[in-house]
Amino acid sequence: MEATIKISSVNRKDSSLFTCVAHNAYGRDDTNFQIVVQEPPDRPPAVDVTNKGSRSLTLTWAAPYSGNSLITKYIIEHKTVKEPWSLAKITNVDTTDTVYTIQGLLPHTTYHVRVKAENAIGSGDFSEPITLVTEGEAPNGPPKDVRAKATSSRSIQVTWKPPAKEDILSPIDGYYVGYKSRLGDQFAYKTLETSHGGLLECEITDLSKNTKYRVIVQAFNSKGAGPPSEETQ
Repeated sequence: MEATIKISSVNRKDSSLFTCVAHNAYGRDDTNFQIVVQEPPDRPPAVDVTNKGSRSLTLTWAAPYSGNSLITKYIIEHKTVKEPWSLAKITNVDTTDTVYTIQGLLPHTTYHVRVKAENAIGSGDFSEPITLVTEGEAPNGPPKDVRAKATSSRSIQVTWKPPAKEDILSPIDGYYVGYKSRLGDQFAYKTLETSHGGLLECEITDLSKNTKYRVIVQAFNSKGAGPPSEETQ
């Protein structure tokens, strides 16, 4: 004789030790059996960034409820704030570690990051996305179209354009304008602090008469100065 019991709707709270009892006119018998309800993992809690650079970040999270099945991997998605999730980069972390370093990011860029866990039953939900901005870097290229023009016997006006867009790795705070006589050994510098879109020109005064000067310009930001432009006379 065979008997079957069917539980049509269960949840994780139904995991328990059950006892089946049979009895008739001659006596009774019982047996115990364990029911374990398995499901995909919960979403990882406490996702956080513990170390952030200009091109990488270290992500940590707490292990979620496993769904009564061993977590086999974590899936990390990251994207820039302007991209849809369909274009997110996917990283499979085939380990039970709850820390991972994402490489190959762009400086001074806003990213969204989220994590989910997977077990033999399936994938859980993603964590709530976190938003972060990577660190910047000093400019990677020199200012362009640097020009110097004498405005009097003792002054020069210097004009230039910002570095190429791809070389601006953090907002530019200003420029160093260096100048020296043709026979001079070291540049003297003037500092021009400028907001984005400000007029890029500088007048150098109190120069020696009848003297040729060489001029260079460097962009700088909170991370340092970029390379100088080529010398201009």
